[in-house]
Amino acid sequence: MAYERPKQWEHGDIPTDVDMNHYSNSLVYLEPFFVVRNLFVAKRDNGGDGVTFTLQKRFRWLHYIIASAKDNGELQDPAGVQDNVVLDKGDGGWIVLDLNTITWLTPGKLYFVKDAAVAVESRDQPTASTIV
Repeated sequence: MAYERPKQWEHGDIPTDVDMNHYSNSLVYLEPFFVVRNLFVAKRDNGGDGVTFTLQKRFRWLHYIIASAKDNGELQDPAGVQDNVVLDKGDGGWIVLDLNTITWLTPGKLYFVKDAAVAVESRDQPTASTIV
């Protein structure tokens, strides 16, 4: 089972059992990650130019999923002063970024994660095979 980006429901949509199973399977996939880690979850905004998560740097590790091969995820400075950081797309599973490698991202600074399906920070060090 893998993560699948949930359908963006619109007023009047009638979900089918297949739609709900995709949603359910994605929640089952994500559950172990959220249950066992000390996480800081982002606020999601489905604005006109894609999905944006807003985070404040508290922990070292950013865990994210880029669910669609057509998406080019980025980490952005809300002030627009610093250069954007292009996120690795991976294979549709969890990717982990060491936020301490981004010099402008100091503790307490707000930042955006653009076009990710999921974005959370963690203080837990991931296994070496998942770090980018």
